[in-house]
Amino acid sequence: MPEAPPADPFSQAKALFFAGLAGLEAQRFEEAEQHFVAALALVPGRLSTLVNLAATRLLLGRPEAALPIADEAIAIEPDSHDAWLHRASALAGLSRHAEALAGFERALALKADQPEVWSRQAQTLDALGRPDDALRSYERALAIDATLPEIWSRYGEALREQMRLPDAAHAFRQALAHGADPELHGYMLASVGGALMPARAPSRYVRGLFDAYAADFDQHLVGVLGYQAHALLTRHLALLARGPFDAALDLGCGTGLCGPLVKPHVRHLTGVDLSDAMLARAGALGVYNELVQGDLLGHLQTTPRRYELVLAADVFIYVGALDEVFSAVCGATLPGAVFCFTAEIPPAVVPNVQPGVGLPSKHGALDPTGTTGTTGAIETADAAETVGLHLLPSLRYAHSEGYLRRLAARHGFSLLEVLRQPVRHDQRQPVDGLYLYLVRA
Repeated sequence: MPEAPPADPFSQAKALFFAGLAGLEAQRFEEAEQHFVAALALVPGRLSTLVNLAATRLLLGRPEAALPIADEAIAIEPDSHDAWLHRASALAGLSRHAEALAGFERALALKADQPEVWSRQAQTLDALGRPDDALRSYERALAIDATLPEIWSRYGEALREQMRLPDAAHAFRQALAHGADPELHGYMLASVGGALMPARAPSRYVRGLFDAYAADFDQHLVGVLGYQAHALLTRHLALLARGPFDAALDLGCGTGLCGPLVKPHVRHLTGVDLSDAMLARAGALGVYNELVQGDLLGHLQTTPRRYELVLAADVFIYVGALDEVFSAVCGATLPGAVFCFTAEIPPAVVPNVQPGVGLPSKHGALDPTGTTGTTGAIETADAAETVGLHLLPSLRYAHSEGYLRRLAARHGFSLLEVLRQPVRHDQRQPVDGLYLYLVRA
């Protein structure tokens, strides 16, 4: 029986193309990329294959590899909406925002009824420092489809950045109403005064924020925002002459800015942080004896080690209510241990809260006077102790000196010293902070 003739190149390429689509649908992006590349090797210049390969490389986080493929597709079909969209997305991923904007404009000129493209254009306009134009693009997107929670969320964030707080609250409520993550958007809604204040920032939010921020963290925080909390906190600690310390714990250590400054006074230094990407940067410094990925409260409550020094530089802005933290620090330290940290000071005016709006009952909440919400998520904190805790439109928590002093007294800490100094700059204005140094009885 004669052998079947080999399939012609076009048929092979077609089979590989459909295999690539199957991989793409199943989110097996590397497999999809291989199939599309193989299909193009057999039949070069196929528009559909090029467009899907560009999309796949964007999903793989490789905009630099997606861009020439999108350009090749445009050369074949100058009016390909998808090719222009992928080109613009690749340029945005490469921070070439002006070129990306031109690409999104071309894609929208070819097909204007795409809300997600209007939303991506809005993000690009915001990156170019054109916030009002960005808002108009979000509004165009929502005029096409007002049921998309992701776009309501981005619109709310843009409004929050412009301090249009009632409008931002409306957008976050719409995001919630259309199925957005209730924990994250309850937190955002509370930051603009539209809901009861949650006890803490969502862990997923904090982890995602700093995983994405890790590569540029030191340069942006110190070089752009004038961050100095780590330097001031550790410098004054040395002036107090309480060391050297046998074991120290750096809560929310991040990329390890405190590590090199405190290590000369410490025999064993442990860092704990939610972000794996941050910990990788901290580990490269070679100053930490131990690095732990996880929640700082969980580590404090479970560690067998007893520390002589616990420090937290610009960390409690994402922790919120600190009653459990103070209790856990007391349990994880030896008598005479030093507990030093920074806190952002509440501004003179904070957003008005509309109690009971927006937060599902499973998320614990505090109102601005400190009384517990109906869920009792912070059952150990009484009203007097939570006065002075605020969630700001910046999505950071602020703590008053009175609030921190009350917690210190409750959990057996004496005040060594308190300083008032800026911790960073925001919108070119110094952000006032407290530097507290406590000692465990």
